[in-house]
Amino acid sequence: MHILPERRVRNMRKKLPVLLIALIILLQAFTPAVFAASKNKVQSQTAYLCPFDPTSEGAGKAVPYTKSTMKLGQEMHKAYKADLADGITKFKEYILPSGKRIDFIDFETKTIHELKPYNPRAMKAGEKQLDQYLQEIQGNVEKFGEGWKVQLDTY
Repeated sequence: MHILPERRVRNMRKKLPVLLIALIILLQAFTPAVFAASKNKVQSQTAYLCPFDPTSEGAGKAVPYTKSTMKLGQEMHKAYKADLADGITKFKEYILPSGKRIDFIDFETKTIHELKPYNPRAMKAGEKQLDQYLQEIQGNVEKFGEGWKVQLDTY
C-alpha cells in the first residue's frame, strides 16, 4: 500500500474547500430559478437554487439543509459569481443609494442576485432582502430603469 507524504496531504486539504465551492457553483449554474417581478407587485415563487436536485432520480427524498458557519458563508460569498463580475454591467457587492449591499447585480439582464445557505430561515431572510432591494430599485426608475427581477441562490 502506498502512503502519501504528509506535505502532499496538507496541500490537498488546503485545496479541497476551493474545489467544493467551485463544484457547488457549477451545479447551481445548471439549476435555474428566477423570481418574477411585475410592475406593481412581486410574485414570489417557491423555487430555490440548491446543490441537490430534488426533481432527479432521487425525487421524494429529503434534501439536506446547509448548516452554515460564518467561515463557510464568507468563502461562498467570496467565490460567488466572481468570474462573472466585469465592473461594467455586472457587479459583486453592489451598494445601493440606501447603503444596502446586493451580493450580485446584472444590469444587462436586470437581475438582482442574493446568496444564502440552503435552510428555511436563511432563505426567508434572503427573500425579504430581495424584496427590499427590488423596492428601492423600482422606486428609482430614472437611475435603474424598469423590468427588474430577483434571484435567490443557495449553497
